[in-house]
Amino acid sequence: MPIACFKSGSSARCLKQNLRRRTYTSKCRQATTGFTLVELLVVVAIIGILLGLILPAVQAAREASRRTSCVNNLKQIGLALQNYHAQNRRFPPGAPLLKKQKDSSISWRVLILPFNEQKSLYEKIGPKSDGGATDWSAQTHAVEGYNCPSLPLPVSDTGILVESHYSTVSGANRGNERIDLEDSACGDIYTNGIFYPNSRTSISKITDGTSHTLAVGERTYLFRDWMDGASYVGNPPTRICTEASLNVRYPINADRNTFGYYVGDPEAPSGATTMLLNDLYFGSQHSGGANFSMADGSVQFLRETMDFPVYQDLSTKSGGEVTQLEF
Repeated sequence: MPIACFKSGSSARCLKQNLRRRTYTSKCRQATTGFTLVELLVVVAIIGILLGLILPAVQAAREASRRTSCVNNLKQIGLALQNYHAQNRRFPPGAPLLKKQKDSSISWRVLILPFNEQKSLYEKIGPKSDGGATDWSAQTHAVEGYNCPSLPLPVSDTGILVESHYSTVSGANRGNERIDLEDSACGDIYTNGIFYPNSRTSISKITDGTSHTLAVGERTYLFRDWMDGASYVGNPPTRICTEASLNVRYPINADRNTFGYYVGDPEAPSGATTMLLNDLYFGSQHSGGANFSMADGSVQFLRETMDFPVYQDLSTKSGGEVTQLEF
């Protein structure tokens, strides 16, 4: 409130007082336009809450996109297998076995390249009739569609991309349909599925139905070069190590602390339970299970909580099981 000036002699002093009063009031008004510490903390807390709500949604959307890409990869692999079958009247073997011991043969991944828009790479490799290859340098080449985007790309010691996150299913522990081998490194190989060393499976042999028989699944543990198929020792073989096909012996996404680490895993804890190379489990980084391509080329998501006997039923081609399964 300005001070009233009644005496002319005091007008100058009164004017100065009024100017000081107005200046002080203006500064007070300017000071009240900012945020208090409490208001600032409230704003920060609100932003934190919003970020906590938004980030999981963004991550979920990204994972959904990666999972869709993974499904598409398996669809393309399934289609390539169907086209291979149409031309050769059988599916490719999980891997051929070479005449020479200890050397690795090529895998089914190499054999389907011409049917997966990779004919030039196939010709560069130059597969031989005995299951070998003319040029192995291509194993340092990452093949588009052979890796799931939810997993980091596997690398070699030199940092070169070399592997695939997908393996074929050789069979399950049912009956005596197996190649009986040593039990210390690689283990037995079940032959009641579609893909195993030197397999020649046609659709007519899949009497359980192609839509109820597993062909290719995701994996997350212990990778080998994507070109490698299988190697063996002995005549007849006493050890066969498959590098592109797996037995169904453990649940999807099996807990290694419960079911075991690969017997040759240098990172396995001391005294841990072990599993053999041919028995490494199928699994994925997708929450709750893994994607599989069926023998008819369709792709299904199998939950890690599914009954294990049902999972084994799906792994055999002619077991005669009546499988009631909701995918």
